[in-house]
Amino acid sequence: LLRPGEVVAAAHRVPGADRAVTGPLDVDAVLAYRTRFTGGWDDAGQVPWLTSRGVHLLRGHARLAGKRRVEVTADDGTVRVVRAERAVVIATGSRAALPPVAGLADVRAWDNRDVTQMTAVPSRLLVVGGGPIGLEMAQAVKRLGATSVVVIEAADSLLAREEPFAGEQVRAALLDEGIEIALGVRLSQAQRDDDGTVRLTTADGREFVGDDVLV
Repeated sequence: LLRPGEVVAAAHRVPGADRAVTGPLDVDAVLAYRTRFTGGWDDAGQVPWLTSRGVHLLRGHARLAGKRRVEVTADDGTVRVVRAERAVVIATGSRAALPPVAGLADVRAWDNRDVTQMTAVPSRLLVVGGGPIGLEMAQAVKRLGATSVVVIEAADSLLAREEPFAGEQVRAALLDEGIEIALGVRLSQAQRDDDGTVRLTTADGREFVGDDVLV
């Protein structure tokens, strides 16, 4: 999702090459390539890689059933018990946490998985959070043709965990691409209208409007 826009932006920075780049990106082709690249969201293509390295994969619901003992129930109901010689690693992955904003859980907000799996580019995207994922996807969506992208950050800078100059440079670059940046903003309420419009309201009554919201 990022690479096509990077290529076009790079060409625009090269005198002589900039005039050769005209017209918008082919969004359908970008999304189709994304889907092929991810194997259609099916991890079966990675199994041979595991097998070639001596890793045995069991699919199912697992639970600890004793010391270094794991019980795995497959989709067909069969149960298999495996024992670890040394230890059991529990790595369940993670999911995005929604900030405590009234109504945000009900507006069908996107998280990092949703935005990377989008099937169409929203015309107006609201991005809650000025961290790496939010900024990358804000830029990708804008370069893929969104008319309006707004990044809403509660802190006074983007990339608040990094050196201040990094957030400032990224902010300047995003502003130059037409992305709106709202810093020091704390949201109080979120709602989705009957027509699908998302409305985010701040404590002081300021409102942000979009077609989708990425948290």
